[in-house]
Amino acid sequence: MEEFRLSASPILVLVGILLVWSVPPLCPAQNVQDGIEHVVVTGGKAIWRVFPSGTVEPVVICTQGIPFSVISPTGHCVYGTGGLRTGRGIFENKQRAGLENLAISFHLGTDVPEYWDQACFSADASQVALRCRIGRDDNIFILTLGAFRPLTRFTGAVITQLSWSPDGRALAFYCDPTGRADPDFYRGPFELWTVDLAGNARKLANAGDVDVLSGARSIRPVWSPDGQRVYFSSRPDRASKQVWCYVSTPGTGQDPEPLGHGVPSSISPDGRFIYVTSLEQQPSPHGPRVRPYRLSLGTREVTELQPTMRWPKSSLSGTRIVSCSFGTTVLLFADAAGLVTRTIDLVEKTEPLGIQDWDARVHWVRPGESK
Repeated sequence: MEEFRLSASPILVLVGILLVWSVPPLCPAQNVQDGIEHVVVTGGKAIWRVFPSGTVEPVVICTQGIPFSVISPTGHCVYGTGGLRTGRGIFENKQRAGLENLAISFHLGTDVPEYWDQACFSADASQVALRCRIGRDDNIFILTLGAFRPLTRFTGAVITQLSWSPDGRALAFYCDPTGRADPDFYRGPFELWTVDLAGNARKLANAGDVDVLSGARSIRPVWSPDGQRVYFSSRPDRASKQVWCYVSTPGTGQDPEPLGHGVPSSISPDGRFIYVTSLEQQPSPHGPRVRPYRLSLGTREVTELQPTMRWPKSSLSGTRIVSCSFGTTVLLFADAAGLVTRTIDLVEKTEPLGIQDWDARVHWVRPGESK
C-alpha cells in the first residue's frame, strides 16, 4: 500500500464562509411537519425544506452576499464562497427580515489557492473538508469552527469527491496521481484513496476512467454505517464500457469485490441495502439505458426502481428514498422499495438538479433538525 504523511507547512489563509442558521418555529399548523423526516435543498441563494407530503417551506433566503453550494447532513449548516467577500450575508425569512447569521471568514492572504471547491460536511457538521488547488498540486484542507488547516498534499495529482466516514475520522476520495484528469469533467485514471485526520493517506483500489454521463465521478464514495467498508464505482478495464459498483474493506488487504453494474449513491442506515444507478450499455441503435435499483447486500436480491430516478438517497430512518429527475427541479419521493409516493417540482425555487451537484445540494435530515 502507498502512504503519504503530512509534512510541516504554513496554514494557508483564504476567503471561505461557513454559514449557520437557526430558524424559529414557523406556526402551529406547520409545526406538525416538524415530526416528519424531510430533505433540505440548496439552490443559489435559497434553502428549502421539502416534505414527503408535498409541503415546501423556505428556510432562509439570501438577498445579498453569498450563494449557497453545499448543505450539511444535519440541515443546520450551509457553505458558500464568493459574493461580497465581507464574511457576512444578509438573509430574510418569513419571521425575521434581515436575519444576520453567524459566518466564519478567512480573509485574503499572500498564499491564496488558485482553485478550491468540493466542500464536504462531516456527519455532525463539525468539520468541512475542502479540495484546494495550489499550482499543480491538489490538497485537502479541514475547516472547523474558527480554524483552517492542511490535511495532506498530493503533488501533481487531481483529487475529487471527498466523503467523510460516519465517525468523522477519515475521508474517502478519488485521486488521479498522474495529474492528467480533468477536474471539471472527472475524466481520468482515478484511484480510490482514504486519509485519516493525521494526514495518513492510502490507496485502496484502482477506479479507472469512466464515462461522464455515468455519474461515476460525480457521486462521492459511500461508507457503510459502521465505517468498515467503502462502496465505489469503477470500470474494470479500458475495453469495458460498463461501470461497476465495488466494495472495498480498508485495512484487510483484500481485493475489492464487484457487486453489480452502476454507481452507488447511498446505503440504508442498517447497512442492508445499497442504492445504485447504472448507465447500461446496449447495442446500437438503442444507446445506453438508465437503470436505478436497490441491492440487498445480504442476499444479493435486486429490486428495480422507476427508470426516471437518478442516484436515490436513503432517508435516515431507512423507510424512504428521494431521487431527482436529471436536469430538472423535480424530486421523487418513494418508499424504501422504490414505490413512488410523491413527485414535487421546485421550479422557480431552485436551480435544476444535475449530475455534478445533486450529491451536495440535497440531504435528508431528522425531524426538527433544520429548524
